[in-house]
Parts: sequence; C-alpha cells; structure tokens
Amino acid sequence: MNEQAFQTLEYGDLRALVRRHAQTEMGRARAEELAPLASVEEVRRSLRAVSECAELRARGVRWSFGELEDPSEALARLRIEGTILEPLVLLELARLCEQASDARASVQAEREAAPVLWESVAELPRTLMGLSARVSSKILPGGELDDRASPELARIRADIVRLRSTITRSLESLMRRTEEAIQDELVTVRNERFVIPVRSDHRGRVQGVAHGSSSSGATVFVEPLETIEANNEFQALRETEER
Repeated sequence: MNEQAFQTLEYGDLRALVRRHAQTEMGRARAEELAPLASVEEVRRSLRAVSECAELRARGVRWSFGELEDPSEALARLRIEGTILEPLVLLELARLCEQASDARASVQAEREAAPVLWESVAELPRTLMGLSARVSSKILPGGELDDRASPELARIRADIVRLRSTITRSLESLMRRTEEAIQDELVTVRNERFVIPVRSDHRGRVQGVAHGSSSSGATVFVEPLETIEANNEFQALRETEER
C-alpha cells in the first residue's frame, strides 16, 4: 500500500486511536507497528476475532492486562543458564501468568462462540495460575521472601534473630561493665557491624576494631573483640539469606 492510500484512509489516525485504548505499554508499542494485512484470509480471520471480542464483551466477559510491565528483558535473562531474577521481577511475571490464565479461562468458557480467540489462547499452559500462586505465596508484596518460602530460609532467619539477640546482649553487658567509657548505652551499626559508642578519651578501655567516629570526634564506634566472631557469623548468615 502506497503513502497516498495510507493518507486517504487516515491510517495514522486509526492506529493512534487503537494505541490510546491499549492497556499496556507493550500493547501501545504493538499498535504503533500495525500494518495492513497481506491476504484476504488474514483480514477475515482478524475480523472474526474482533467480532468475537465484541460479542464476549456484550455478554459481560472481561479480562485485563492493565498495569503490566514488559517482561521481555526478564524472559531474555531466564534463557541464560544460572540466571536468578530479583523477587520483584518474579512477582511481576507471576502477575502476568495470573492475567494470562484469567484470559484463557474466560475465553475457554465461551470457546464455542469464540473459536478464533480460543485458538489464540488454547496453547497457554494450564499451570500458569498454579505457578503464579506458588510465586506469590513465597514473595511478599514489597519483594521480601516470606519465611515460609523454604525450610532452609526459615532456619536461616531464625538463626539471624537468635544471633542478633546474642550479640546485643553481649554488647549491653560490656557497656554496663565499662559504663564510664561509654558515651550512650546504645548498640548501633556501622559498616554492617554491631558496635558500641565509646568516648574518645576512654578509647583504651574497650579493645576492638574502630568503625569510624562521630562528627564531633567525641565518640568512637567500636566493635569489641569479644563480638567479632559473632559479627562475622551474622554477616555470613545475612549473605546466605540474600542468596
């Protein structure tokens, strides 16, 4: 079709109209690329699909793909062996699976009235909804893994809580024993290590590794020698949890 025919048919305006009604950025991009079909049979088939959509809509059948991100990058990464996707990306893929499953189920229930639409979605795996549910049950909305995601994760997180409590109690005990050297009886974190605030003029009272000082220089944040091993273990557990 030549340029004059496109202008006569106002094809650009028609494509823009379709684009405005697309629910996702992927749909809008696809609408922007729409071109006339090559054969009469393709045209007839597409018209049948449109008619089926209109009929299902008139019957109150609905499905939606709104608020979905383009999964192309994530799916491309999954083709690389050993790839691990971030929890939020997995949640987005789970939403895609859920909405695709909903669409399949909606069309399947009306497949006699919508054979063309049914043919286009029939090959979608029936397991999509189950897969979506499994992912959603293990990842919280904010992207954190649920403790119940695996027995190993639950054990690691329990160990983290236990060890944090052990380190805190040990540091609190040390601060009570050396209270004249302590600026404030408060366990804090520096460089991802549990430390205590020691007065600079009493630095020698607490043996350990310094992790910086306050802006005034009056306080040094010290990781006492007696908790270094526990801090190392705590960091190892956190790294294992993140993996």
